[in-house]
Amino acid sequence: MDELKRLKTSRLERTTAVLRLTTAIGVKTALRLATKRFGDEGSRATRWDAFLREQADYLADELGKLKGGIMKAGQMLAVYGEHFFPPEVNVLLRRLHADTAPVAFAVVDQALRSEIGQELRSQLQVEPEPFAAASIGQVHRARWSKEPKELALKIQYPGVAAAIDADLARLRTILGVLRLVPSGPAFDAIFTEVRAMLHREVDYERELAALLATRARLSTDPRFVVPRPIPALSTGRVLALELETGQRVDGPEVQALPQARRDRLGSVILELFFQEFFVWRVVQTDPHFGNYAIRLVQGERDDQWILYDFGAVREFPPDFLRTYYTLIHAGLTEDRGAYETAATNLKILRSDDSVDVKRLMYDLGRLVLEPFSSDEPYDWGGSDLPRRVVDRGLALLGSRPRAPAEELVFLDRKLAGVFTLLSTLKARIAGRAMLCEHLARHGFVVP
Repeated sequence: MDELKRLKTSRLERTTAVLRLTTAIGVKTALRLATKRFGDEGSRATRWDAFLREQADYLADELGKLKGGIMKAGQMLAVYGEHFFPPEVNVLLRRLHADTAPVAFAVVDQALRSEIGQELRSQLQVEPEPFAAASIGQVHRARWSKEPKELALKIQYPGVAAAIDADLARLRTILGVLRLVPSGPAFDAIFTEVRAMLHREVDYERELAALLATRARLSTDPRFVVPRPIPALSTGRVLALELETGQRVDGPEVQALPQARRDRLGSVILELFFQEFFVWRVVQTDPHFGNYAIRLVQGERDDQWILYDFGAVREFPPDFLRTYYTLIHAGLTEDRGAYETAATNLKILRSDDSVDVKRLMYDLGRLVLEPFSSDEPYDWGGSDLPRRVVDRGLALLGSRPRAPAEELVFLDRKLAGVFTLLSTLKARIAGRAMLCEHLARHGFVVP
């Protein structure tokens, strides 16, 4: 993938680029809508889906060239997809998660010099080739004359933070041109939340604080590695860490491990999520594979999970958690009345929903809890649960789009990510006892 030689950082450049993109999409959409009425219903739907997929690829490529908040906001909106948007919008937004071109080292190096100063920069040897690239920044390996170990420098692209609000407005315009975005207070609230999250994610000082808190919590647990930060080289736009490397979860080395070893790795990562959710009340809500690695050692019981990226760490309020614990307990004990009450409090049900919708929601909740419904090991890799959950969710979406409590949306993303990690490991583990133990500590006893 070719690197970007420069970034469009000025308001005029970004506005002009988005205007050109919006016009192109608008013309194509108008032409497609004009011909949409021709043919039978099945062929019209097929052509419309193909058109939207084509626009999704085009949009992802063009926004990838802009980088920054407009790309990251699209990725964040995809989190809301299954709750709020029709399937065709989800297709478009999920495409924004694809890899994008890295930015030329000269551009990133200029940002680094601006943040840490010329004196510190002169003490660093930085590899020009990025170790990883994303929407708001990229990571480079480096060596510092004052540190014996190799470092990872997470460097934010210039102008990203300042352009967040304008980028959000631009993205909303693009989605509006495609005539796929719902309107109303609920959608306004979603954009407000995404704006707040973007401002948090570009604040690397906040991420550093979250990283240090996680290091402290796991300091006595040898199963986890949280990279040691280098505060002297870290700023609000640069995060310097001791480089910790391992194998990808989906890499051949991990996939070739014996079943028992993969099962243990799966149990450890599931237990970490329960610790976050039930004990710390602080959850890393971005389960992207790039945020994890596995360090394999000779003795399998010494294998370690390496945890990267704490920009999406979210603290959940006690009232929300208490309601969510009630929801889980009601689902496990098949208490439909308590489940519906908790679901209404979480805004995933409405008081005027029909009996059929309430039944669908209850069935969906029971389905999500399937891996914890038995004391027997669950075959995470062989399960088609995600497909069944999506099918049931689409049936619900057809009744009326709904915007649940914002905390729920990002917790759902984490849950889906944990399932994907366990599925990729092809783990066969039972999680019911672990879940019930944590629930019991909060007063929710499952017989």
